[in-house]
Amino acid sequence: MPVHLRFWKLTTVRCSFLFIGCVLTTLVLLCFSRVSYDASTNTADTSTQAGTGNFLQKLLFRGPPPTLALRNLNRYFTAATSLGSPIEKELNWPETLAEEHKSRQAVMGAVLTSVSKLDHTVRTTKETWGSSLSDYRIFVQGNSTALNHFPTVTLKLGKTATAVEELFALLKFLHANYLKLYNWFIVVSDETYVAGEDLTEVLYRFDPQSIVYMGKAGSTNPIKMFQQRMMANEYFCEIGPGIVLSSMALKVIVPHLGQCLAHVKKSNRKARTFLHPDIELGRCFSRWLGVQCSTSPEAQQYFYYDERNDSLNPEKLWTSVVFKRSLTLYPIRDAVHMRKVHLFFKIRRVEELKRKLAIAEKSAHEVCTSLYNDIQSSKEDVTQCNVSNIIEHQEVSHYNYSQPFIQSNPAEVIHYIHIDTDLEYYHDDEKSEPRFEISSDLADELQYVISEAVENINEEEDADFKFKKFENGYVRYSNTRGREYILDLVLSGKQGTIQRRIHLLRNKQPNLIVLPDSGEASRNVRVNFIVPFTHVNDRFNEFLVMYESVCLKTRENVRLVLGVFGKKDVRYVTESMNRYKEKYPHMEYEIVQEDKRFSRGRAKALGMSILNETELAFICDVDMTIQPGFLSHCRMNAIQGVRVYFPECFKFYDMDYVYKLSRPLPSGKFDIQRKHGHWAAYGVGMLCIYKSDYVAVGGFDTSIEGWGGEDVDLYNKVARKYEILKAPDPTLSHRFHDKHCSGDLSPIQFNSCISSREESIADKKELTEYVFYLEQKYGVTKRRLWE
Repeated sequence: MPVHLRFWKLTTVRCSFLFIGCVLTTLVLLCFSRVSYDASTNTADTSTQAGTGNFLQKLLFRGPPPTLALRNLNRYFTAATSLGSPIEKELNWPETLAEEHKSRQAVMGAVLTSVSKLDHTVRTTKETWGSSLSDYRIFVQGNSTALNHFPTVTLKLGKTATAVEELFALLKFLHANYLKLYNWFIVVSDETYVAGEDLTEVLYRFDPQSIVYMGKAGSTNPIKMFQQRMMANEYFCEIGPGIVLSSMALKVIVPHLGQCLAHVKKSNRKARTFLHPDIELGRCFSRWLGVQCSTSPEAQQYFYYDERNDSLNPEKLWTSVVFKRSLTLYPIRDAVHMRKVHLFFKIRRVEELKRKLAIAEKSAHEVCTSLYNDIQSSKEDVTQCNVSNIIEHQEVSHYNYSQPFIQSNPAEVIHYIHIDTDLEYYHDDEKSEPRFEISSDLADELQYVISEAVENINEEEDADFKFKKFENGYVRYSNTRGREYILDLVLSGKQGTIQRRIHLLRNKQPNLIVLPDSGEASRNVRVNFIVPFTHVNDRFNEFLVMYESVCLKTRENVRLVLGVFGKKDVRYVTESMNRYKEKYPHMEYEIVQEDKRFSRGRAKALGMSILNETELAFICDVDMTIQPGFLSHCRMNAIQGVRVYFPECFKFYDMDYVYKLSRPLPSGKFDIQRKHGHWAAYGVGMLCIYKSDYVAVGGFDTSIEGWGGEDVDLYNKVARKYEILKAPDPTLSHRFHDKHCSGDLSPIQFNSCISSREESIADKKELTEYVFYLEQKYGVTKRRLWE
């Protein structure tokens, strides 16, 4: 053989042996790294005494993980102590399972998100799957105290905290605060949907007093396995589709999280970006408890990872067997996707309940028939056992969504969000702005709803309309009905441009439900302004100037009804109205008077008494300012015999306090922003109601004297009989005026008057800054200031 060939052959053989030696060396090092997991424990000593060869043999050639990690805790001792885990001394065994769990609830959810996704996560979780669990919390890493509001929990770990530290901190928080309250915990990401009812039913089959570590088993590719120092048969539960832990699993793993985290930080990794929290948690379970994530097909279907995004395709979502079996779904791309998936799971739940109901009906009928054969009962008794006859009279069938939603009490009234082209108006608390831009989630949802609404109109009318403009809308969410939309749209087509009001509901149906809404037919109905007042002053003149601009100059179909107390005031009002009548001959007005002590309830009742049964009334105060769009809101939002409109006005603060430290607007006018005023979400004195509905509920309580009380009484009566549309209305505002609270008022009326006066002065932040300004400028102490 030539010399160069012998040299090449020898080199090849040497390289092969060198490669094999490197591989074996790597495996040995990996194995020994497992032995020396933590120097502070006895794990290395135990394995060394048994012999390194035996340990490697057990480590490298042990069988596959169990089908489900659901064995009781006694059986885990063997596997756990084989790795030297000192957990036996830490366990406190309950005497009976019933005593340990008699006061516990079922499942608690924990969502791990980021600050940038916090608002999105809070809203979508609350409106979709959050209520399907016993409780849930949303965990976010940050240092701002503003993040500490329900259901958010802030993990203050510092800016350099890794994802592993965040997950471990979450588990420690659950252990410290909720371990004794819940049997099960599920940890998910902010892109996960959880079918809470179905998950709860599945978990009822298992014992929460055993160590349950369940989810979708994940394993990494060879490169990541080397980076994470994982063995080929190591499995962890992925946090995306969700990690389910029993209360016992949480109890025994949390004491070891600190040592697991210390080992992670001491590991010889090139970069911390390689740290995956679910992998490290799985390694912690494996090394301390001898438990690995399940690899059974059932678990993989329960916790589904939608890698190809098939759930975005409606056809695949509604027909695939995989989605019908899953308990969680990951990833969810956006809010629209989340709500579509939520709709699917809700309908799936309804179908399952129907199936169970049919089985129960059949079983009940069989029992009744058996009883008949045993006791020779009459034939009539057997007929009474036909459960289907009973069910027909119960509310277990389809809910009739076409009927208006009537509250059983005023506390059930759900406020709407008022939306226009650019902004959404919403009342929250005193710290938030009264208006802000529409969120991207809601904008996407509206775009989808409007497209479906236009398509529905075209199908019903055999037309070809296209969406042109969004004028006005209202949105609210109810756990029982779903998300409800009332939208005013402008459509264009061959038939021309038209305006349409559409009332839609998204609930337990594949498509939007079109609800009847006859407000469309009331666009031109006459609105009767019912205005009570006494002691005529500049406030009345300001109201007439506003009324002239909005109603008289534009020739709106309106009538002004004034309820006046006092002869002097009647003369002045009559003279003023005659002057306006000369200027605007088409003007309609009525003056109703009473020469008794002023009562706002009696004044309003007097004004309502002159209306016909079919007329629409807007009951308002003399301090109200309306914009042209309000009359349309009043006409279309109040439906005779169906719905009453309670607009929430924007109450402006006292200009003397608002602009003590800041310059006013160039125009001198107020705007809808936090320091200028607030939404009167508590107020129910302004309303649009038909006379027939007013009479049907009993009208105002005229026995109430003086200031206030009659409006709340009427609101309570309306809430028990009609649907209520209550929402902020940016076209309705309340001008500031000083308020005198008479000592003759009842204690309830006096306290209400004082509260109204307090909140109408200025925003708390602006008022506090003004107080500090006085202290600094004049050297006045706080005590002297309040004296």
